[in-house]
Parts: sequence; C-alpha cells; structure tokens
Amino acid sequence: MGALNLTINMSLITQSMSNNDRTLQIMRILMDEYISEGQPVSSRALANNPELSLSPASIRVILAELEQRGYLTSPHTSAGRVPTTQGYRLFIDSLLSVKPIQKQTLSDLQQSLTQPMNQADLLKRGSDLLAKLTQFVGIGGDGSLIQAAHTAVEQDLPVLGVNRGRLGFLTDIHPDEVTAKVQDILAGQYDIEQRFFMMVTTSGETPAYRSIALNDTVILPGLSPHMIEYAVYIDNQFVCQERADGVIVATPTGSTAYCLSGGGPILHPQLDALVLVPMFPHTLSSRPLVVHGNSEVSIEVVADNRFSPQLSCDGQERVPVIPGGRVNMKKYAKLLKLVHPKGYNYYQALRSKLGWGGRH
Repeated sequence: MGALNLTINMSLITQSMSNNDRTLQIMRILMDEYISEGQPVSSRALANNPELSLSPASIRVILAELEQRGYLTSPHTSAGRVPTTQGYRLFIDSLLSVKPIQKQTLSDLQQSLTQPMNQADLLKRGSDLLAKLTQFVGIGGDGSLIQAAHTAVEQDLPVLGVNRGRLGFLTDIHPDEVTAKVQDILAGQYDIEQRFFMMVTTSGETPAYRSIALNDTVILPGLSPHMIEYAVYIDNQFVCQERADGVIVATPTGSTAYCLSGGGPILHPQLDALVLVPMFPHTLSSRPLVVHGNSEVSIEVVADNRFSPQLSCDGQERVPVIPGGRVNMKKYAKLLKLVHPKGYNYYQALRSKLGWGGRH
C-alpha cells in the first residue's frame, strides 16, 4: 500500500458516527484499522474490536454487502478487505452529511455516489470538507505531509503527521502511538511550530509558472543527463555563474531532504535562512551557500544551454525552464502550523532518523 494522505478532522471521525448504523460504523472502524496498520482488515479483527457487539457471522454479512456495493475489495494475497475509491467517498460523504449520521441510511448515501462526478462537483465537495476541518492529518511519509501542507497553509489549518514512511522528519507520530497521541492533541496537549514556504515564480524567456515549496526548489536536467549552466542572483546582486547537474534551493525544513543528500548543511527549522546547494558542480571551489530567509533568490538558466532543464517544487510536477528564463524564489507570506505532541525534541529526531550515536 502506498502512503495515504487523508485530510480529515480527527474529532469528526471519533464522534460523528452513530452506533445505531452498524454498516457505517464498521466502515469507519475498518478505515481506522486500515490507515493505522496499512494492511487488509479481516472480519476476525473487526469482531475483536471492543466498539462492536456483533458476531463474526453478522460482520461477514455486512462486509459482503459493502464489497458487493463496491466500497471494499479483497486483495488476492489476503482474506481481509481494503476500502476502494468509492469507499473513501462514502466515508467522506458521511462526515459531510448535514443530517445526523443515524438519520442517513447507506442507500441515501449510495444514491448520491452513483451519479458521475465532474470537476466542479469534486471542487465543491472538497470546499465543503475544508469548511468543516479543524486540522489536517498527513498519514505516510514526509511527502504525504507536504502535500497536505500545500492545501492546509491556504486555509490556515494546523497539520499533524503520522509516520508510515521511512525517515519522517515531519511526521513524528509512530502508528503504534496514534490513539494515545491524537487523544492528547484533541485534549489540547500539543505544541505548534511555524515553518515558512518559498514562493516560486518564473520569468524571462520561459512560460509563466507559480507555485510554493515547503522543502525545496530544484532545477535539474530534463530527459537527457547533461550539465546545466546557470547564474545565481541574491537580491538582484550577481553572485556567480557555474556549471553543474543542477541546483537545490532549500528552506530549513528541506535541509534534511534532497539538500542533505546533496551535501548541504542541516539548518534548524527555526532559522530564518535559505541554502543553495549545487548538484555535482564542475568546480572544486563550489560550495553550499546559506543566505538570509528574506532574500530574493534568482537562478537564471544561461541562454547558451542547448537543452531546457526542469523545475520541481517539493518533488511534485516538473516544468521546463527555457534557456534565458529565470526561477525566482522568496519567502511566502503564509506560514505552516505544524503540530507536535508535547515533549517533541528536534535533536532527538535527528539522532533517531540519522542514526547518530547516543550516550554510552
């Protein structure tokens, strides 16, 4: 299973489902189990759940009904079941219901789900959901949380990360701790840390493009590997021109991501700074450069380049930068609110994730 990125209100999940509607209750519990464990859920596991007072036979009948309706599927490698896209939509629609859940039947919800959805419907449903959220939950690795953060920052919503990826510098709650940690957070036991984004735009000879980046902005080769010649400007002052495989401009948040792999420094997340890291530069004197966080950084792709390199913000879509074009970066006006459980320690996270030695 790939990493999940669910933007759902945890208090709604735990409170809005009624015990009177066993079908939706089982769907909710199955979703919780699937998200936390990342594995198909069996009827036996559901029967052992203390929230249910149904026999395994009754649970199997309901699961079969949900599978027949297209809300669940059974992978070939397991006797358990996992939610389908329709299942996720059923779950989200039940949270969005204006009426109390106990008055909404499965047939009522299914009737709306059988209608084809166009882009306007999806946007409307997403807007309705955002209006009910009090926080985002990113489940997966740092990439999942970053995707959630791109939406959350525009809504001024805090983001909580549950780590199901590898390193997880941003997603600091282990799946085994989800229940206890989320309950503490809902009870107000948490800290909020602010992280800044970069606003990224293009100008010059390249088509106009605009995005934001929490981790990094990377200029890298296109379809064929080749050296890129580029010029660096800081606050409209020329810094240097060099040839390299590419260049990374990272925030302190991104200093433990691609920047770290490229030999860049680790910046404390509360530093007001940006770091520029050349990728395999064609000169021994080229080194990472740390500048003030309020600086405006411009990378000009020199017109003599025979190929168009690509621009990527936070490892998402890639867009070409035509020779003669510029990529401009400056601090974004809105800040991300990152939720940490009480007692979070950044240096302990570094020690754990990077395998640094502890005290003997």
